[in-house]
This record gives sequence, structure tokens and C-alpha cells, in this order.
Amino acid sequence: MEERNAASLRTHERNVEHYQGLLRTRLNDVETRFVERRLWEERFAVGMIKFARRRLCSERPID
Repeated sequence: MEERNAASLRTHERNVEHYQGLLRTRLNDVETRFVERRLWEERFAVGMIKFARRRLCSERPID
């Protein structure tokens, strides 16, 4: 499970970089809005994965 979350996190972080790069190019208004929405969604996904990871770590019993 942790391995899958790590891979998912890396994928979302790469997508964030990709969309940030697209915003530095010349886009029309429709394209800009689309990319900004996708960037928000990817950042949200990154945040959710990190939140879940912190939560799981805090819930693990101490031996």
C-alpha cells in the first residue's frame, strides 16, 4: 500500500510540474482555465496523499 501511495505521489508531483510548465507558455483563456483547474486538482491530490500518510503514521501502534 505504501509503495503504491509513493508512486501515486510522484505521479501527481510530476503532473504539477507539467501543468506549471504549461502555464509559462502562451495559452488562450480556455486553455489557461483548463490547465489551472488541472493544476489545482493535482495539488489537491498531492495534499490528500500527504495528509493520509501523516494520519497513517500517527495511528500506528508503538511496539
